[in-house]
Amino acid sequence: MPRAYLDYNAASPVRESVLTAFADAVRHAGNPSSVHMEGRKAKAALETARQKLATLCNVKADAVLFTGSATESNNLILSGSRPKTLILNRAEHDSVVAPAEKTRGTGKTTEFLPLTEDGAVPLDLLEEALKKTPAEEGLVSIASVNHETGVIRDLEAISALTRQYGALLHTDAVQAVGKVPLLEIAPFADIITLSGHKVGGLRGASAIIAKNGIEFTPLLIGGGQEKRKRAGTESLSAIVALSVLFTEIYQENGDFTPDCQAEIERVRHLRDEAENAALALCPDAFVIAQEARRAHNVFYLVTPGVKSETQVIIADLAGASVSAGAACSSGKVKASETLLAFGYPQAVAECGLRVSFGFRNTTEDVDIFIKAYKKILTARA
Repeated sequence: MPRAYLDYNAASPVRESVLTAFADAVRHAGNPSSVHMEGRKAKAALETARQKLATLCNVKADAVLFTGSATESNNLILSGSRPKTLILNRAEHDSVVAPAEKTRGTGKTTEFLPLTEDGAVPLDLLEEALKKTPAEEGLVSIASVNHETGVIRDLEAISALTRQYGALLHTDAVQAVGKVPLLEIAPFADIITLSGHKVGGLRGASAIIAKNGIEFTPLLIGGGQEKRKRAGTESLSAIVALSVLFTEIYQENGDFTPDCQAEIERVRHLRDEAENAALALCPDAFVIAQEARRAHNVFYLVTPGVKSETQVIIADLAGASVSAGAACSSGKVKASETLLAFGYPQAVAECGLRVSFGFRNTTEDVDIFIKAYKKILTARA
C-alpha cells in the first residue's frame, strides 16, 4: 500500500545535503574542548557553524548557544533565565508550558493569557500583564508559529509592548524555520529557540539566540562547554548539519533563498489542495484559523462527530500518517490543548486532525489523504 507521510510538524525526513554534512563532520575525531590539532579542527568547525547562525540572525557569535534539543533549549530559557514573572499561554509547546509551571514556588510567578479563536495574542491583555510586572522582571514566551494550527504570530507588535515595559521576549521558532523569514523574527525577539528537524534537519541539535549578554543558570553542569552555560560535549556533527540546513533555507539578510521560496509555494499548493478537498467532502468540517496568516504547510481540520484518536487510526490504516492535537509520552491522543487555549469547547478540541506537508510530498500524497479522509467520514457518529 502506498503511504503518505503528512506529519512534518512532528518530525521530517532528513535532506540529503544535511546527511552529507553530518557524515563529513562526524569524521572529526577531536573534541572541540581539546587543545591538540584534532581538537582545534573540531573547534573550528563548531565555531564556523555558530558564526553561520549568528550571521543569519544578525547577532554576534557569542549570542549563539548550542544544546541537544529544542526541548532542552526551552527548559533552559524558562527555568534558567533571570526574570521572575513568566507570561505565556497554554497553546505553547509542552516544553515551554511544563517548565513554566514547574517554576511556581521557586520565587517565580507564571501568568497564562487567553488567546483569540484564531490564536492571536490579545495585545490589551498582554499590556495589562506587563503593567503589573516590574521592569526587567518579565519574560513573555510566545511561539512564532503555533505547532498545531500553523498560526503565525505578530512578533513586531508583541515586542513593541515588551520593550515599552522593559520585559524580555522569547519565541520558540522551531515551527517557523523554513516557514517564516528570520528577518520577521530575529529583530524582535530577545531570545530565540531554533532547530531544524521539522524541515529536513537532524534531531540532536538546537540553538538558542540570546541577545545583549542574556545569561542563564545552567541546567546541565559538569564541564565548561558553551561558555559554562551548557555542560556536555557538543554534538558537532548535528550542529554542523544544522548550520548547513539554515544556510540552504535563508540568505544572509534573513530572507528565504530562491530555492526555499519555490519549495514553499509548491508545498502551499499541496496543502491548499488537500484542505479544500476535505472541506468539500464534509460541509460541517472546518479549519482552525483558516482566515489567519498561517504557515504554508499545515492545516488543522475539525470533523465533528469523530474523535481525534479514531481519525488518526483510520488514516494510518488507509496509508496516511497524520496527527491529532497532542500526544502524551504513552502515545495516546488527547484533546488539543491548543484548541482549548483558543477558546474552543472540549467537544471541538477532541475532534481535530493536524495535516502537515513538507519537501518530499507530492500530489499523490494528497490523493492518499483524501481517500483516507473519506474513510474517516464513514466513522461519524
